[in-house]
Amino acid sequence: MRVGVDEISAGEAARTLTLSSYGTFLLRSLMPRFHRFRESHPDIDINFTTYNDVPDFDDRTTDLAISTTLLEKMDCLTLVPLFDEFCGSVCRPGFLSSDRTQALLQLSDVTILHTKTRLSAWADWAEAAELRGFAVNRGETFEHFYFMLQAAASGLGVAIGPHALVADDLASGQLVAPMGLVASGRRYHLSYRTSAERDSRILDFQNWLLHEVQIFENP
Repeated sequence: MRVGVDEISAGEAARTLTLSSYGTFLLRSLMPRFHRFRESHPDIDINFTTYNDVPDFDDRTTDLAISTTLLEKMDCLTLVPLFDEFCGSVCRPGFLSSDRTQALLQLSDVTILHTKTRLSAWADWAEAAELRGFAVNRGETFEHFYFMLQAAASGLGVAIGPHALVADDLASGQLVAPMGLVASGRRYHLSYRTSAERDSRILDFQNWLLHEVQIFENP
């Protein structure tokens, strides 16, 4: 009986993949859509883990990763481009004027929200949007993107919102981006070990993900 249970457990583990990604991306982008993967592939189980910098493939526990960072040992990994990242200042409707010029002027008088996981977000956005002289070092700082974005949705200030993290909030009207979105220069990609590129489970997930993330392209 023990041998039988061990064999069944081993089989269950073999069918489970582990995906690593940023916590906010999992929470705000992947989870709201993941039910469609479960419905179309009920035989594939996926566990989720998070990281803040670069996913670790060395410990052999990560099968897939979604990230914007270039990974070490790329010669051992297959990288699948997903979409370019676009960012913009986002806030609760009515917090800033819907007129871009007026909204830019109002930014000097409102609370600017930051996240420790990307402290350069405002400076990067200002440079990409060709804004000169904009003060980006004031305001309040939160531990993670999802805290900062929730604070913006609650009317506590203006945050920087990567489109992949706020697309659903923009569509529902919970957040607005009165100054539009600009390319940040980052690109999301899916990565996995090249030795596993014939794994049908990975290919099924890759194909599903490529279809789902089309909403994040060229917002």
